[in-house]
Amino acid sequence: MSPANMVPSVKILALKVRFGIRKETKMLPTFLRCFPNVETLHVMVRNTHTPSSSFSFLEITSCS
Repeated sequence: MSPANMVPSVKILALKVRFGIRKETKMLPTFLRCFPNVETLHVMVRNTHTPSSSFSFLEITSCS
């Protein structure tokens, strides 16, 4: 992650995520790295009627 992409001033972050959409789910750890000082994270899960795959959002994802 490039320092130019980081937003260290954000302390509270709210997201809407469609866990049935594989691309959004896989992008989440990378996106969260842009906010290294988040103290409070609010996640609103949006339901999708047609999941793009059988991907489970509980699947282990590397955050390093």
